[in-house]
Order: sequence, then structure tokens, then C-alpha cells
Amino acid sequence: MQELRTRLLVSRSGAAPRISSYGGRGGLASWVRISAARVAVDLVRAQKPDSLRRDDRVEVRSSPADPELAFVKQHYRVEFERAFRATLATLTPRDANVLRLHYIENVSAQSIGAIYGVTAGAFQMWIATSRRGSCVRRGV
Repeated sequence: MQELRTRLLVSRSGAAPRISSYGGRGGLASWVRISAARVAVDLVRAQKPDSLRRDDRVEVRSSPADPELAFVKQHYRVEFERAFRATLATLTPRDANVLRLHYIENVSAQSIGAIYGVTAGAFQMWIATSRRGSCVRRGV
């Protein structure tokens, strides 16, 4: 919590605090939640250099307590992880990284597009292509 407060509220190197970059396009709580997730990822990376490898365990979380979902998670966790790893193995490193940034780290399409030097629309096409490709490979 303290690291998040420091990153958002304290100016560094003469630059304005990061909270000033909040544009108000989405909810402030969502913006802070994404910032907290990025701080958490940075802290994990600092402790363990290869913290986000393809063979790391992926934890699927749900917000509300749902007994049916808990049952499905408990009974099908191994099958899900096996299918997920098989799907990741078919992806290029770029596609796997793009999906991780988008779905796990909740990085915006514009930000990911900027990282790869493409427009947000081109990035959305990458996501759609990845979805279609994985469905075709699985026979869905």
C-alpha cells in the first residue's frame, strides 16, 4: 500500500505525481486498481527475476463468492491448466506477452499498441486473431 501511495502521490525528479495523469475517462477506483496491480507485478519481479514465465501457475480469480464456480475450479483445475499451457505453447512469444498484458495485467489497448508501435485498432485485431487461432487449433 505504501509503495502504491508513493508512486501515485509523490513527485519524482521534478515530474508531477502520477495521479495527475489520471484523465477521468474511467472510474478512479479502476485506475487505482490497475496501478496497484502494476506495483504488485513490479515488486514480484524485483524479488524473482523470471517471475512471469510460461510455466508459472496461472490463478483464475472471481470477485464474488460463488459456490458453483468454486466447485468447477476445484474439479477442473488440472484440466484447465493443462489446456491453458497447451494453448500458450502454440502462441508466439509476442502473442503470449500481448495476451498477458491485456488480460492479466489489464494494460490498455492504447498502451500495448504504443509498446509495439501499432495503433489500438491493430492491437485489437491481434487479440481477435489470437482468439480465432486458438479456437481453430482446439477445434472449437
